[in-house]
Amino acid sequence: TNFMPKGKKIVQTANGSGYSLALASDGTVYAWGQNNYGQLGNGTTTDSNVPVAVKTVGTPMAAKTITQISAGAGHSLALASDGTVYAWGQNTYGQLGNNVTTNSSSPVAVQTTGTPMAGKSIVNIAAGGYHSLALADDGTVYAWGYNPTGQLGNGATVDSRTPVAVKATGTPMAGKNIIKIAAGVHNSLALASDGTVYTWGRGEFGQLGNG
Repeated sequence: TNFMPKGKKIVQTANGSGYSLALASDGTVYAWGQNNYGQLGNGTTTDSNVPVAVKTVGTPMAAKTITQISAGAGHSLALASDGTVYAWGQNTYGQLGNNVTTNSSSPVAVQTTGTPMAGKSIVNIAAGGYHSLALADDGTVYAWGYNPTGQLGNGATVDSRTPVAVKATGTPMAGKNIIKIAAGVHNSLALASDGTVYTWGRGEFGQLGNG
């Protein structure tokens, strides 16, 4: 209470690599810890050992009510109540999804125009080590960022700076209604409404669970 604005009720937290995020009930986001890539989102690259507010004024996230947060190795994601997604921090592999590879110390909008995610309302997000996932309200999944082990799930191993569709056709995930997603350092997971789980990406330690 000495540092977090008084009267804030925290409803979600997220733990990145060396930093943390907190979402308040009023939709505002706070961060603390390592900030070398701008992953705290406060417009600086200075570490902070107390919570700082993620910058919204003058960014695409201005006036948005954030409903969900997620933290990766060095990048952060935020989902707004209108189904749009924002990101900040490390962007070496395009994990911010804004079609560049420049780090950002304040929120940028994930690009949807001209991508398979255009017109989709996102309901769930997940930040992996260096990639990002988004689940739409129609059960389709999208991904962007680092992809050398296929963690984007689009049948390729090429990084993407904008969202691509996770391939379902011709896979065990075909026809499944996905209701939740999660991301590891180099792998991704999806939970279907029938209770089945699907996974893709790096698997040499057995993290895909397919034997």
